[in-house]
Amino acid sequence: MAAVVLVTHPWNEHELQSAFPWSRFVHPGLLTRVLPFFAPFEMAHVHVGMNGDHWLQGRVITCPSTLLPWQSPSIQTMAAQIHQACLWAVQQGVRVIGLGGMLRHLCQHWSGLPGAEWSMAQRYSVPVVTGSAYTVSTTLATLRKWLRFYGKRPSSCSVVLVAGAAGSFAVGALDAILIRMLAREMRELTLVMPGQQRHRGLERLGYRILLESGVAVSCSGQVEAAVRKADVIVLAGASDGWEQPGMNGWAGGEGRFGHDDWLGGVAPDAIICHFADHAPISRYIHARRPELLLIHGQRVSMPASMTYQGRSFAQPGWVDAALIEAILLAKEHRHECFSLGGELSMEQVSAMQVLAQKHDFQAEAGKLGGRMDVA
Repeated sequence: MAAVVLVTHPWNEHELQSAFPWSRFVHPGLLTRVLPFFAPFEMAHVHVGMNGDHWLQGRVITCPSTLLPWQSPSIQTMAAQIHQACLWAVQQGVRVIGLGGMLRHLCQHWSGLPGAEWSMAQRYSVPVVTGSAYTVSTTLATLRKWLRFYGKRPSSCSVVLVAGAAGSFAVGALDAILIRMLAREMRELTLVMPGQQRHRGLERLGYRILLESGVAVSCSGQVEAAVRKADVIVLAGASDGWEQPGMNGWAGGEGRFGHDDWLGGVAPDAIICHFADHAPISRYIHARRPELLLIHGQRVSMPASMTYQGRSFAQPGWVDAALIEAILLAKEHRHECFSLGGELSMEQVSAMQVLAQKHDFQAEAGKLGGRMDVA
C-alpha cells in the first residue's frame, strides 16, 4: 500500500514529450480537447528505504487535463480532475497527498479565494501538502553551498529582491520567506520595485524584516544600480502565480523595464534564486548569461535512499519537492497539512530542515548555468 501520492503535471510541452513520446505527433489543439475525457492515471512508483528491510512506498499520479496547463480551456475541468485524483489517493489509504508543480495555483484560481488550498485539504481525511517548506529549505541549503564555493561568507554578502521581474508585481509567499531568512545571514538587503521608488507592499516587508532581524532594508526603483553590487538576486513575481509563456516579452527578449540593461550589469559570480524554474525569464537569463548560476527549488535532487520507477516529467535524478515533503511527513507519522497555502513561517522551514537531516534527505535544489563542476 502506498504511503504517499504525488499529483503532478509537466511544466511545458518539452517535458510532456519526454514522458509521453507519442504526444509529439498529436496536434496540441486536439490533445487539449481529448485529454479532459481521460481519468487521472499512475505514472510511477517510488520506494524509499527506512529502517532495516522496511520500505515506504509512493505513487505519482498525473491528471490528463493538466498535461498542457497553458492551453487547457477550463480551470474548473482541471481542478475537478485534481479532486478526482485526491479522492483516489484517499481510497488507496495513503498517509499524505502532495500537490506538485502548479496544481495548487489551479485550485486557487478555481475558487478565487486566498484560502482555497486549505479548503480543498479539508475535503479529505488525509493531509495535503505543496512542498513549500522543503522548497525554501533546500534553496537555502543550496545557496549557502554555492556561496562557499565562490569563496563568499553570507555575513559579507549583499542581497537584492527584484519584484515584478517575472510577470507579476506581487511578492509571493516563497519569495518573502526566503528574503526574511536571508536577512538574518546577509550584510545588506535591498528591495526593488522597477520604476517605483516607494512601494507600500515592499515597505511593509522591509519593516517586518527590520523588526525580526534588526536589518535596515533599502527600497529602490532602480534595478540596474541595485543588482550591480548584488551577490544574491531573488527574482519575485511568478513563484506563486500562473505565468503565461512569453509574459512581458521575456521569451522574446524584450522586457517591461529594460532587463537587458540590468542583466548586463550583474556580476559573473552573482547567484540568482527564482522559484519558477519553468519561467521564460529563467530560460532567457540562461541563454543570455550562461555563466550566471540560477537556483530554483521546486524540483530537487533525489535522495540516495529513493528509487523511482516509471515515467517522469523531471530530468533523471530529480523529483518534485512536494513528493519529498510528503515522504518526510509520512516517515514521521505527522498527519498535518504542513505547508499548504497562505503564508509560510520560518519555523516551518527550519522544521523541514531538521527532518531532512534526521532522515538523510540532504537534497539539492535545481540549477541552471554557473560553474557546474562542483559535486
